[in-house]
Amino acid sequence: MANKWKSLRKFSDGKPIIGLNTGCGKRWTTRLWPNEYWIELVHQLKGEGYFPVLLGGEAEDENNRLLVELCDAYYPGFFSLTEFIALTSNCDVVVTQVSMMMHIVTALKVPLVLMNNIFNRNEFYLYNNGVILEPSTGCDCYYGNTCKRELSCMHDITVEKVNESIVSLVNCNKLTIKN
Repeated sequence: MANKWKSLRKFSDGKPIIGLNTGCGKRWTTRLWPNEYWIELVHQLKGEGYFPVLLGGEAEDENNRLLVELCDAYYPGFFSLTEFIALTSNCDVVVTQVSMMMHIVTALKVPLVLMNNIFNRNEFYLYNNGVILEPSTGCDCYYGNTCKRELSCMHDITVEKVNESIVSLVNCNKLTIKN
């Protein structure tokens, strides 16, 4: 099934494919990165010659469709778990919050930018194939599913930091873009 999604290469015109997993299910809303940040990241990535692809499951579908309207990102839709994994395997880098996607990407050995707020970073091992970004001000809702702040700590993970991490994974680590 992974071969089916090699068609992303045609859509990307040879550009590095950056998977953007925009959600983390309905339970863990404290992990969500703001939509305006996803929009800004898509614009930056497109401007720098990358091909951003919005990813997510059924819970993220409505929001991903909204994001497409706001930033003209590519969104193939949501699929069965098997097909979701196949699609993800064709990404060159994936950006996600702590979610099922983190586990999928780790198993697939796809370079990962992991946005973590509520967990202890030492709970994660990325096998030297990614970076963990955290809010500069910490998190006050550890392991919780409601935020205690007026403005979520996820606002502290900047678009610039995420973008720098993507560029680092693509360039500094001499990432070989899949064909």
